[in-house]
Amino acid sequence: MKNFVTLLLILFCSYNYSQYSKKELKTIKKAGIKIVNKGLDLNAVFVPYKKPFYNAYTGQTVQQDFLINSWKESLFEAGLESGDFYDTSDAVKFQGRYQFEIGEGCRYSRCAKIFDMENNNRLVATISWKFERIYNKEGKWSFIRRYIIEELIRLN
Repeated sequence: MKNFVTLLLILFCSYNYSQYSKKELKTIKKAGIKIVNKGLDLNAVFVPYKKPFYNAYTGQTVQQDFLINSWKESLFEAGLESGDFYDTSDAVKFQGRYQFEIGEGCRYSRCAKIFDMENNNRLVATISWKFERIYNKEGKWSFIRRYIIEELIRLN
């Protein structure tokens, strides 16, 4: 029985990783992705968010929409619902249960934190990686984001 369970585990793991090329698997391994999940409702709405920053060169506050949109796209591809946020005069309002905060409280935007907005903004999951950004010159590395979300779902 123990051997049977081991065999099933090996088959399951090889099935999960077969969708990635060898080069992508090597990159995923180098990324050093670490996920801590304390339980998510996968039927709830996730709202990707990145705090705007002040650009001293232009003198303007910049919202990094490309980061938010790329995580929204990856959540959608994984079958999760994604919501929106909007600014009010005193705070940011989220239209969803989970705030998927990108890069806040991390060095060089190397993490994401998920807060449960219905449970006093309790931290329910953290994700970290070694790369400064999960983008390259040609565009986004969507396979790394896809892998992160798949692992987040698997660890639930």
